Amino acid sequence: MRGMEKLADEAGIPVYINDGHGGRDLSVFYGKFERGGLKKKECLEKLQEIFQEKYGTVYVQDKDVGFRVLVANELMD
Repeated sequence: MRGMEKLADEAGIPVYINDGHGGRDLSVFYGKFERGGLKKKECLEKLQEIFQEKYGTVYVQDKDVGFRVLVANELMD
């Protein structure tokens, strides 16, 4: 989670990933943007792009408040 926060910060998107849980095949992390004034859709697309470059198959999805990150458990090793 902290590695994802660091990548996002380096891309100019300040986030806080504050919760998560592992399932059978996927781990899910929940995050929020640390400041307002960001274009949420563009930021989510950028986050998915940089996370996929670094970790592989990672998906970032919009939530009413914040976002969630889906990560295949095989990438967590």
